[in-house]
Amino acid sequence: MSAEPTAGKRRGRVPGGRENVVKVRLSDEELVQVRARAVAARMTVPAYLAEAGLQDLRPRQGAALTLPQRRALAAELAGIRRLLSYLGNNINQIATVANATGAVPPEVTGAGEAVARTVARLTDFIADVDPLGRS
Repeated sequence: MSAEPTAGKRRGRVPGGRENVVKVRLSDEELVQVRARAVAARMTVPAYLAEAGLQDLRPRQGAALTLPQRRALAAELAGIRRLLSYLGNNINQIATVANATGAVPPEVTGAGEAVARTVARLTDFIADVDPLGRS
């Protein structure tokens, strides 16, 4: 097989460095699968294997998430958090105008619709993560 692809996230430095080396033997098919997962996680193969081997593999409720699933989950939650932050700021601005003028600005409808869309997105996402509806 060809050399290790260099496009990927490297692990951070640790005091004293990492002196230990582990050699892993994989079949061609296994290597293809591991490389594909490392690329999906935007990591090098060694970083992916180290992180996968060090992650807590004990499931808490249901099956444990794979590394790419955890990263996708974190990205989705960060996007929802960002949306909610924007919406909160927008609603505060609308409230400031309403309090100062005594009139409800027309933007209230759009802000309410944005909140409803974000809640629907969050509800769908939770259903995807926990299809049994325990959340």
